[in-house]
Amino acid sequence: EKIIGLKALRHTFVPNVSYTYTPDFSDPSFGYYQFYTDASGEEVRYNRFENALYRPSAGESQTVGLSLSNIFEAKVKSLDTTKAIDDPSREAKTFQFLNLSASTSYNFAADSLHLSPLSLSASTTTLAPYFTLSGSATYDFYSYDKETGQKINKFYRDDGGGILRLLRANFNISSSLKGEPTDERRQMPTPEDSLNQPGVQNMETENPIVPTDFNREFAEDT
Repeated sequence: EKIIGLKALRHTFVPNVSYTYTPDFSDPSFGYYQFYTDASGEEVRYNRFENALYRPSAGESQTVGLSLSNIFEAKVKSLDTTKAIDDPSREAKTFQFLNLSASTSYNFAADSLHLSPLSLSASTTTLAPYFTLSGSATYDFYSYDKETGQKINKFYRDDGGGILRLLRANFNISSSLKGEPTDERRQMPTPEDSLNQPGVQNMETENPIVPTDFNREFAEDT
């Protein structure tokens, strides 16, 4: 505590399990999919709502989702004189310096490729408000065809690779800039301040502006 001012650390682990069921909307009982006969005499199944915004999908799905969140917080020594004396946050500040999360799902109703890709993400606000760091990565459990690049129903580990296969990753650094007016702009008078100056008020009093009746003056001259 004397060196870096660290008073305490806290780790919060938040698991989340979900279940999602989607029926097979291609079943004739739903009426979403129908058949037509093409020129060769073959029956072709089509989706009546293929171009709709929310089109029903074919195939049953029973998915169990799993997500794990890890939140790391730190309490450091800090003196904030703007807080009340009996306020606990006056002499210590708590902030979330790291957030790690992972999520995947398993489809029991699928005939193959039951596991969905594993998504990992991390973020930190240790350098806030100057910088915010975040990153994410997506890994796949399954291998792929070396010629077509398509995913195949074979674990990447069984195909001579590691446990996970990297699909994509990204890293972000964000910041915000806010300018402050200079001293000259702070002292620049506004139009209201110009009208309230003593010289302007005296000029208006000594030389009042009298509205002119142009019709009356024109009649007197003629």
